[in-house]
Amino acid sequence: MPLAPSGENTLRPAGVKPSQFLILLLAYFSTGWLGLLVPFENEKVTLFWLPSGIAAAAFYRWTPKLWPSVFIAALLINMTSGNNLQMNLLLAAGNTLSPLATVWLLRRFNCDLSSLDRKHTLGFLLLSALGMTLSALVGASLIGIYHQLSLETAAYIALAWWMGDSLGVFLAMPFLVNMNRDYLNRVNTRRTDFLLVISTSLIVGLICFPLNNFVNGAHLPIVFITFICIAWAALWFGLFGSAITTIGFCFLAIWATVNQWGPFVLPSMTLSFWLIWLYTASMVIIGFMITAAHIKITHSYQQLAQSDLHQEQQQAQLKRAQLMARLAHWQWNPHTGNYQFSESMSKLFGLPAEALSGKMEDFIGSFIHPDDRLLLQIALNSALDQQQPLSLDLRLEPGGNQRFWLQLQADKTPTTEGIVLQGTMQDISERKRLDLALTAAAADAASAPDFFVTILRALGDAMCVEHVLISLIDPDDPMTAHTHTYLRCGELQPNFSYSLEHTPCADVMDENLCFVSSAATAHYPLDEMFREHKIESYLGVGIRDAEGIPIGILIAMAEHPTPVSAQLSSLLLIFAERIGGELRRAQDQEKIYNLAFFDPLTRLPNRRMLQDRLKLVVSQSTRSQQYGALLFIDLDHFKLLNDTRGHHIGDQLLVQVAERIESIIRSSDLAARLGGDEFVVVFDNLGDNPQDAAQEAKKRAEHLHELVSLPYALRQSVYHCTISIGVSLFNGQNRSIDDLLRHADAAMYQAKDSGRNAIRFFDPNMQSHLEKRAAIEEDLRSAHDSRKQLIPYYQVQVDEQGKAIGVELLLRWQHPQKGMISPADFIPVAEQTGLIVSMGREVIRQACQQLQRWQQRAEFAHLSIAVNVSPIQFNQPNFVEEVLTIVDSCGVNPRRLKLELTESSLLKNVDQSIVKMQLLQDRGIGFSMDDFGIGYSSLSYLKRLPLDQLKIDQTFVRDIAIDPNDAIIARTIIAMAQNMNLQVIAEGVETDQQQVFLEQNGCRLFQGYFFGRPMPLEQLESELLARGYCS
Repeated sequence: MPLAPSGENTLRPAGVKPSQFLILLLAYFSTGWLGLLVPFENEKVTLFWLPSGIAAAAFYRWTPKLWPSVFIAALLINMTSGNNLQMNLLLAAGNTLSPLATVWLLRRFNCDLSSLDRKHTLGFLLLSALGMTLSALVGASLIGIYHQLSLETAAYIALAWWMGDSLGVFLAMPFLVNMNRDYLNRVNTRRTDFLLVISTSLIVGLICFPLNNFVNGAHLPIVFITFICIAWAALWFGLFGSAITTIGFCFLAIWATVNQWGPFVLPSMTLSFWLIWLYTASMVIIGFMITAAHIKITHSYQQLAQSDLHQEQQQAQLKRAQLMARLAHWQWNPHTGNYQFSESMSKLFGLPAEALSGKMEDFIGSFIHPDDRLLLQIALNSALDQQQPLSLDLRLEPGGNQRFWLQLQADKTPTTEGIVLQGTMQDISERKRLDLALTAAAADAASAPDFFVTILRALGDAMCVEHVLISLIDPDDPMTAHTHTYLRCGELQPNFSYSLEHTPCADVMDENLCFVSSAATAHYPLDEMFREHKIESYLGVGIRDAEGIPIGILIAMAEHPTPVSAQLSSLLLIFAERIGGELRRAQDQEKIYNLAFFDPLTRLPNRRMLQDRLKLVVSQSTRSQQYGALLFIDLDHFKLLNDTRGHHIGDQLLVQVAERIESIIRSSDLAARLGGDEFVVVFDNLGDNPQDAAQEAKKRAEHLHELVSLPYALRQSVYHCTISIGVSLFNGQNRSIDDLLRHADAAMYQAKDSGRNAIRFFDPNMQSHLEKRAAIEEDLRSAHDSRKQLIPYYQVQVDEQGKAIGVELLLRWQHPQKGMISPADFIPVAEQTGLIVSMGREVIRQACQQLQRWQQRAEFAHLSIAVNVSPIQFNQPNFVEEVLTIVDSCGVNPRRLKLELTESSLLKNVDQSIVKMQLLQDRGIGFSMDDFGIGYSSLSYLKRLPLDQLKIDQTFVRDIAIDPNDAIIARTIIAMAQNMNLQVIAEGVETDQQQVFLEQNGCRLFQGYFFGRPMPLEQLESELLARGYCS
């Protein structure tokens, strides 16, 4: 029969085609004629009737309307037997009805032959066997009546008829129903394997049947080998392979048995045919079973493969979605301290692969911003203790000067390992940058030192671009622009003018915006700035005045491609409108242009123009070797005028002072207003001799002083104003602009210190003081790095029994050339430079190491060591971690370590201070309030602090016996400590009288020269033993 096209549904009924009719008729007739060549009971009964399977397959695959073709073919076959026409018609009708009934049963019970799994295979065998009973009953009944056979013989014929028809259906129907082009194409692609299976099966069949014949009819029992071939064919080629081999073995068995060869030759041919039928039926069933099992396994494998593929696709989609959303997954087990991050942490943030798992405390110490470490630890602990999810914004620092803002979210999840925290980390860096930029855009221009620099720097940071600038259009030449403010990599650059021609700025003027996200230089090859800085992307937005007329352009340029998102576009428009709003405060283009360089009140040059002009003046002075002078002018008592008469009166005075200054200077000189009541005047070309130049500068300063000090008419009143002037000479050698301004400013303050209304030149002694401080800083850094000059000294602390209870560690600096340097000189420098942090850390380490050594000596094992902690060191975010790390590494009893804090250490952030102190106190470390009573001393915070001790400052102890006020303060501190269950210790005790007074009022611990001065360790230990402090 014709093959179905690839993928065609073989169960769809169709109309009758002549070709189908003819093919079915010929196939039915030819196979029926061959089947009757091997009769079983008589010429009309055979055990191998393939026409039934062919007819059923045609009805199932094509249409039952082909039944006339089957009827005619069956009639022609029956007519060859010589029966009368009536019987032949009835037999043909039975042969036709039986396949029709089989197909009806299969469709009725939804048995799908295209999917012969275990269920459909069993259904096919039962339903097809049931359908074939119709033709068997009709045929046996007609033959029995026609030949007047007994009931037993007729039943025997019916059984044989049913067996032949069923076997034919089993053999042919599934094979023909499922055969299509795709199936044959798959066989063709494996034709070598197919020929191997067929040739091997043919050889096996010949060996098992016709060649298995020896003397006296003996044969070998090797028929079971054919079952291997059936299984092989079924596994490799499914139903097609098993059907072909089964039919082949069946015909070989019949042919050999008819010729008296092979294992199925029995004395009775009937028994031989019975045996062949059983063999063939077994082969068919085995083929069905193997095929059904193979189909199920293959289907399960395909489903599993599809499930794995679907899961892989979902995981890949999830990873892509996480990368697109800049999201990572994390998990932390608080019981083990271990954490686990997803791979996206490396792809998104460049986190090293070895850092994707490990100990949480190591990750926090290595990759979290110091200011966020303590917050993260507190948040993790709170999430475990409280029934609420964790949510925290923090900064990740993976290295390479990179920093990302992350939003950390997590919740508790029960697992087999216990309760864990798991959640997500999302990159919110862009949102943070946009928030900061929008905050800058919303800031009050008057509150920023330089609004345009501030807002452009915020815009550059938010957009991650190197160049941001504001260009203003020249009102006289619309094709020329002047930069108003230009920042490169966050630094202010000199302004310049340029032509809009051949630049994207011309497009901005036409369209109000122009975005070039990549290859900007290629788009505008004649743009000089693009070529010079290798600009890759350009984003420009027009700035307009109140009437909507373009007055300038806000420009952002990058040396790398910049994707243009809706957020960036909106941000640029917001900033352009904000900048335009500031520029619109001026009435015309000239005021807008001058806004960048002139003070709006006095119209004098501002600090920015002063610095630009000073560079030129200093440069000219260097070339000409001519001296110049910088005068720093400050109005005396100006704040008092503002406070008493109002700022508007103060503004009037500033304007008149500026006018008088401008009236006296030459065109080559420069006058500027720095802000407030501070003015600067620069004189150049004062001569090449320093004495002559100083004399000329003094004369001009006095003339200026006289003029500015004349009375002023302010709102119908007269105001007398005096000024203080500081003068600094320069000739362009080894003097920076900042040095000039700083020296003149120092001289001006010297004039004010002398009583105001004076003129002072910069005194080199001032510089000497600054240089001395710089020398101390340099030597201190060397001393700290060498770790040999900074020596720990110890001062004993005793109780009322005269026994030492501890010592205070005091750092001393023994300079190799300068000798002992006072702490009053180097401690302030250490705090100002930040060295105090590392120095304080080293002092705590030295104290813990000494405690470790004393633990090995019984006479000193009970001593504690007190260490002073600077406010700067205490307020470091990682202070708690550093102290605990040192204590743990030294292996000392933390109760022997006491940290002395000043009130200023704690008042900066009381709540944060309490958290830090509590964390350390939980480990046993004690706290003493140093210098108590000389600061704020507020009980409102004192009662909240986890203190162990109050220390009475020596300023109260020194005159405690003669000054009633000091005595009252000391009694109050002692009583306060007793009421709060705190220890109290007095420092600076130098006399027996002071000790007696303190003891009488309840103080039990003392420190001071009366008991021992600060001394090195060896001397301390000797003194403690010699004086009986430690027995």
